[in-house]
Amino acid sequence: MPLFSRVPLTSDVKRRSFFATAAAAWAALALVLLLAAVMIFRPTQKPVDVLNEINAFVNAEFFAHNFLLVWLAGGPNEAEKLVSMSAMPGQPEMNKDPFTVMDINTVPPVLRTPAGNETEWALTLAATLVPPGGSGTSMRSYFRVTFLEAGGTYKALMWPRPVNATSRAVQIAPFYGQGVGLNTPLGTSVTNFMTAFYTSNNGGTLGRYVSADFTDEPITNSPYSSVQVTTIQAGDGSPDPASAEPGDTIHLLATAKAASSTTTFNTISAPLRLTLSPNRQWLVDGFDEPIHFGAVHYQ
Repeated sequence: MPLFSRVPLTSDVKRRSFFATAAAAWAALALVLLLAAVMIFRPTQKPVDVLNEINAFVNAEFFAHNFLLVWLAGGPNEAEKLVSMSAMPGQPEMNKDPFTVMDINTVPPVLRTPAGNETEWALTLAATLVPPGGSGTSMRSYFRVTFLEAGGTYKALMWPRPVNATSRAVQIAPFYGQGVGLNTPLGTSVTNFMTAFYTSNNGGTLGRYVSADFTDEPITNSPYSSVQVTTIQAGDGSPDPASAEPGDTIHLLATAKAASSTTTFNTISAPLRLTLSPNRQWLVDGFDEPIHFGAVHYQ
């Protein structure tokens, strides 16, 4: 006996099937017509004027920076200027010994609220300050500046409000974690390359330390007369330099003290890619870019 038996279609079954199919077809057609009508009669979305939006933010940011600067670093002579930048009554008392402001930059969030023909802005600004009368140590502080844009003019609606930092704490694990000895053949190759590439008295010796794949030119008019490599770190998964075979490639981060004199120097880093040549000499193929980094952990 077959698993499924054939059921004969009666006239009633055929009739119901016909009407169900017709109803489904009409419903589908009605849906298509409805969607077409919506697309036809829906108002056309106005394109965004990107340049206008950028200019609006730049102008608002410029006012916020200036207002915060006068508020933080202005003396008694700047009282009238601060009043002219605000919509608040009265004249504020200004510092006789104000903060020294090293820099100001905008950080998220930025709030822009249309209010009729005007626009209310609220920007968070990070300022690097040096308090007066102290040790001269700078500190990073954050302020919320709220102001109204009206006919191209900006007026602060309140004095700046101190806030906490808005950025999220992040820990980034190092990718370059395997130490390489400075006196090893690999360390010597890195030291020779760093000196030849970054100092002003390299004497055209770079070619001895790079492979045919290296395309960069040594630094012209370098301010450094000497380079002392302090640490070399190999990236995760790098081959063991002591047992490497010709053709093996290793990724390194070299850190060095680049000096103009015994008291004038910078600490520099170079992400290098080196390959062991057939005659077992480590040669620099180039700089790694983008560089590698480890796991990112948000807190």
